[in-house]
Amino acid sequence: MAASPLVQRAADRVLVVALVLGFAAASGALAARTGAWGLPHNDDWAMLRIAQRLGDTGELRLVGWNRMSLVGQSVLGAGALRLVGGGVSTLQAVSLAAAALLPAVAYALLRRFLPPGRAVLGALTLVGTCELWLLSASFMTDVLAALLVVGCLLLGVAAVRAPARRAAVLLLVGAVLGGLWAFTVREGALAAPVAVLLAAAVGRRDLRAPVWASAGAGGVAVVVFELWRRSLPGDDPPVLVVDLVATAAHGVEALLWTGLVLSPVTLLLGRWWRRGRAWVAVGVTGCLAGWVGLGLDRPLFPANYLSQRGGYSTAELGSRAVLVPDAVWAVVCVVAVVSAGVLVERLADRRGRRVAAGTDPAARVLTWFLALTVAGLLVQDLVGQATYSRYLLALPPVLAVLVLQTVPSAGTAAAPHRRAWVGSAVLLAACCALAVVLTAGTLRSDTARWTAAQELADAGVDPMSIAVGQEWSGWHSAVPAVHAGRDAPGDRGWWTGMFSGASECWLVAVDDRERAGYRLVSAGSGVWVSRAETTC
Repeated sequence: MAASPLVQRAADRVLVVALVLGFAAASGALAARTGAWGLPHNDDWAMLRIAQRLGDTGELRLVGWNRMSLVGQSVLGAGALRLVGGGVSTLQAVSLAAAALLPAVAYALLRRFLPPGRAVLGALTLVGTCELWLLSASFMTDVLAALLVVGCLLLGVAAVRAPARRAAVLLLVGAVLGGLWAFTVREGALAAPVAVLLAAAVGRRDLRAPVWASAGAGGVAVVVFELWRRSLPGDDPPVLVVDLVATAAHGVEALLWTGLVLSPVTLLLGRWWRRGRAWVAVGVTGCLAGWVGLGLDRPLFPANYLSQRGGYSTAELGSRAVLVPDAVWAVVCVVAVVSAGVLVERLADRRGRRVAAGTDPAARVLTWFLALTVAGLLVQDLVGQATYSRYLLALPPVLAVLVLQTVPSAGTAAAPHRRAWVGSAVLLAACCALAVVLTAGTLRSDTARWTAAQELADAGVDPMSIAVGQEWSGWHSAVPAVHAGRDAPGDRGWWTGMFSGASECWLVAVDDRERAGYRLVSAGSGVWVSRAETTC
């Protein structure tokens, strides 16, 4: 017997609360256990400094390493600092809250199209990404932007389906406002409100007037904001660098990442192995993966989180120890290739297209969003900003809707057997385990490097004379970074030349290789500290 609507709504609320509290507790405990809570990570030193200054003085001052719009997150972070005080920990708590809410809001979106079990599976694919775990312990803009994007899509779907015009207009306005907020965090998020407006204009004649009004007001707001934002001192504007081969490789890497994340959804449900076109798609995807990995000697996944050595390992000195054995990593790559091929076949299949764009106009919100997001990432890549996996966090729940809608319903002859669902759960658990391993290893490395450098600074060493990672130099620099100074000849760290007054008198590396002109001073906890033999 099917559960009553009242019981089902109660169950949905319980699931949402469990997703939020469960992920927040697990991620917070992992960050605390590795000692990484309260430390800058990767690029977030820039966002932290901007938000802290805004909170302290009310001044929005950029620091030269801030290509995204980020104002929407800076204002939120500054508000949190003024409300509860604190520093880095408070700002990272904002990100942790956003990361914990993301799977829950994704579940709410999935429930608009799918029954509870399938919605849970689709939402939990996000928990199987090391990106969500790592970003939840930092103050990067990606998680908040993804949360606002998924929230915008949720409100947009509700608006298109709302039976009463008044409710539909209110939901539409909420979706557009949420999408514009997301745009002030990361520009690429603009795809979400545009998709909502397009779907509403096509699917609801009675919403065309508010759609045009929202589009006009929103368009003006976007132009004014962007002109103001790009006029601020310390901006880091994109540079046109057209490299079609690199862009194509980034596209393949993004596809393989998406395939791996959605593997619990694609591989064991739907009996794809019985369809010849699925094998063709898998074969073509495998050839593309071979071209990227062997022909171009590039990693199969986008920079800079998902790798055998953990996240952003190039932002430190040396080569971090491998966290995932070669044999296991080979399995991960094979799963990604096969799943990506199946995903392409599902999306290209006529039945999949009919489900996605059929009688339900709300599904057009998702298909328009996917099309606009892919186009936006392509343009972004062509102007010199490589596509990183953290830019893709809003895609898995949307794609999960379209894929899971093609899986035969329970009670039909072609419905997946219970073993298939158990297998999907096991594969999801494996993805989560991989994510936790990579996250723990990355955070331990961050903590060890920062602790070693802090000990030198406490002993009287100038912090800007210590090469330990870009987050250290960025955090301690008194002047904005100069993007053009990266990869300066002779520098051991690619970031050193970006910061005026930075030197490499001391090195804090993550491997024990000998470095000419330096002598080893100390070693331990996975870091090796060296001092220049000549006077600095």
